[in-house]
Amino acid sequence: MENQNFILVNGVRPLVINKRTLVTVFGGATKFVDRLLHAARYAPESGWLVVPRPGSPGVECLIDTASAEDAYRRFKAGEEPPPLPSELRAKSNFQKFPTVAPGGKTKQNNRRK
Repeated sequence: MENQNFILVNGVRPLVINKRTLVTVFGGATKFVDRLLHAARYAPESGWLVVPRPGSPGVECLIDTASAEDAYRRFKAGEEPPPLPSELRAKSNFQKFPTVAPGGKTKQNNRRK
């Protein structure tokens, strides 16, 4: 099972796939695919994906099929790619906004006085 190739397009295993096909492989999880591509661009030492031709406006991003299959195996084994910077910012800013206490009064969290 470890050497089995599971990405097939029209019955043939391609050398590279595009982002749309990768989203299909991961069951429509576009945010997860964005995390994989971000890790490939900004942390290539993590080894999540090999991107022979990065995308740009008007140019399709191509991903090595073998690395996509390895990423799928790593995900199934419980590993996750690093979070996106927007996810880190959202986590750090989560407690900084005022919340509404019972009774309609605002309670200030982490606000300077």
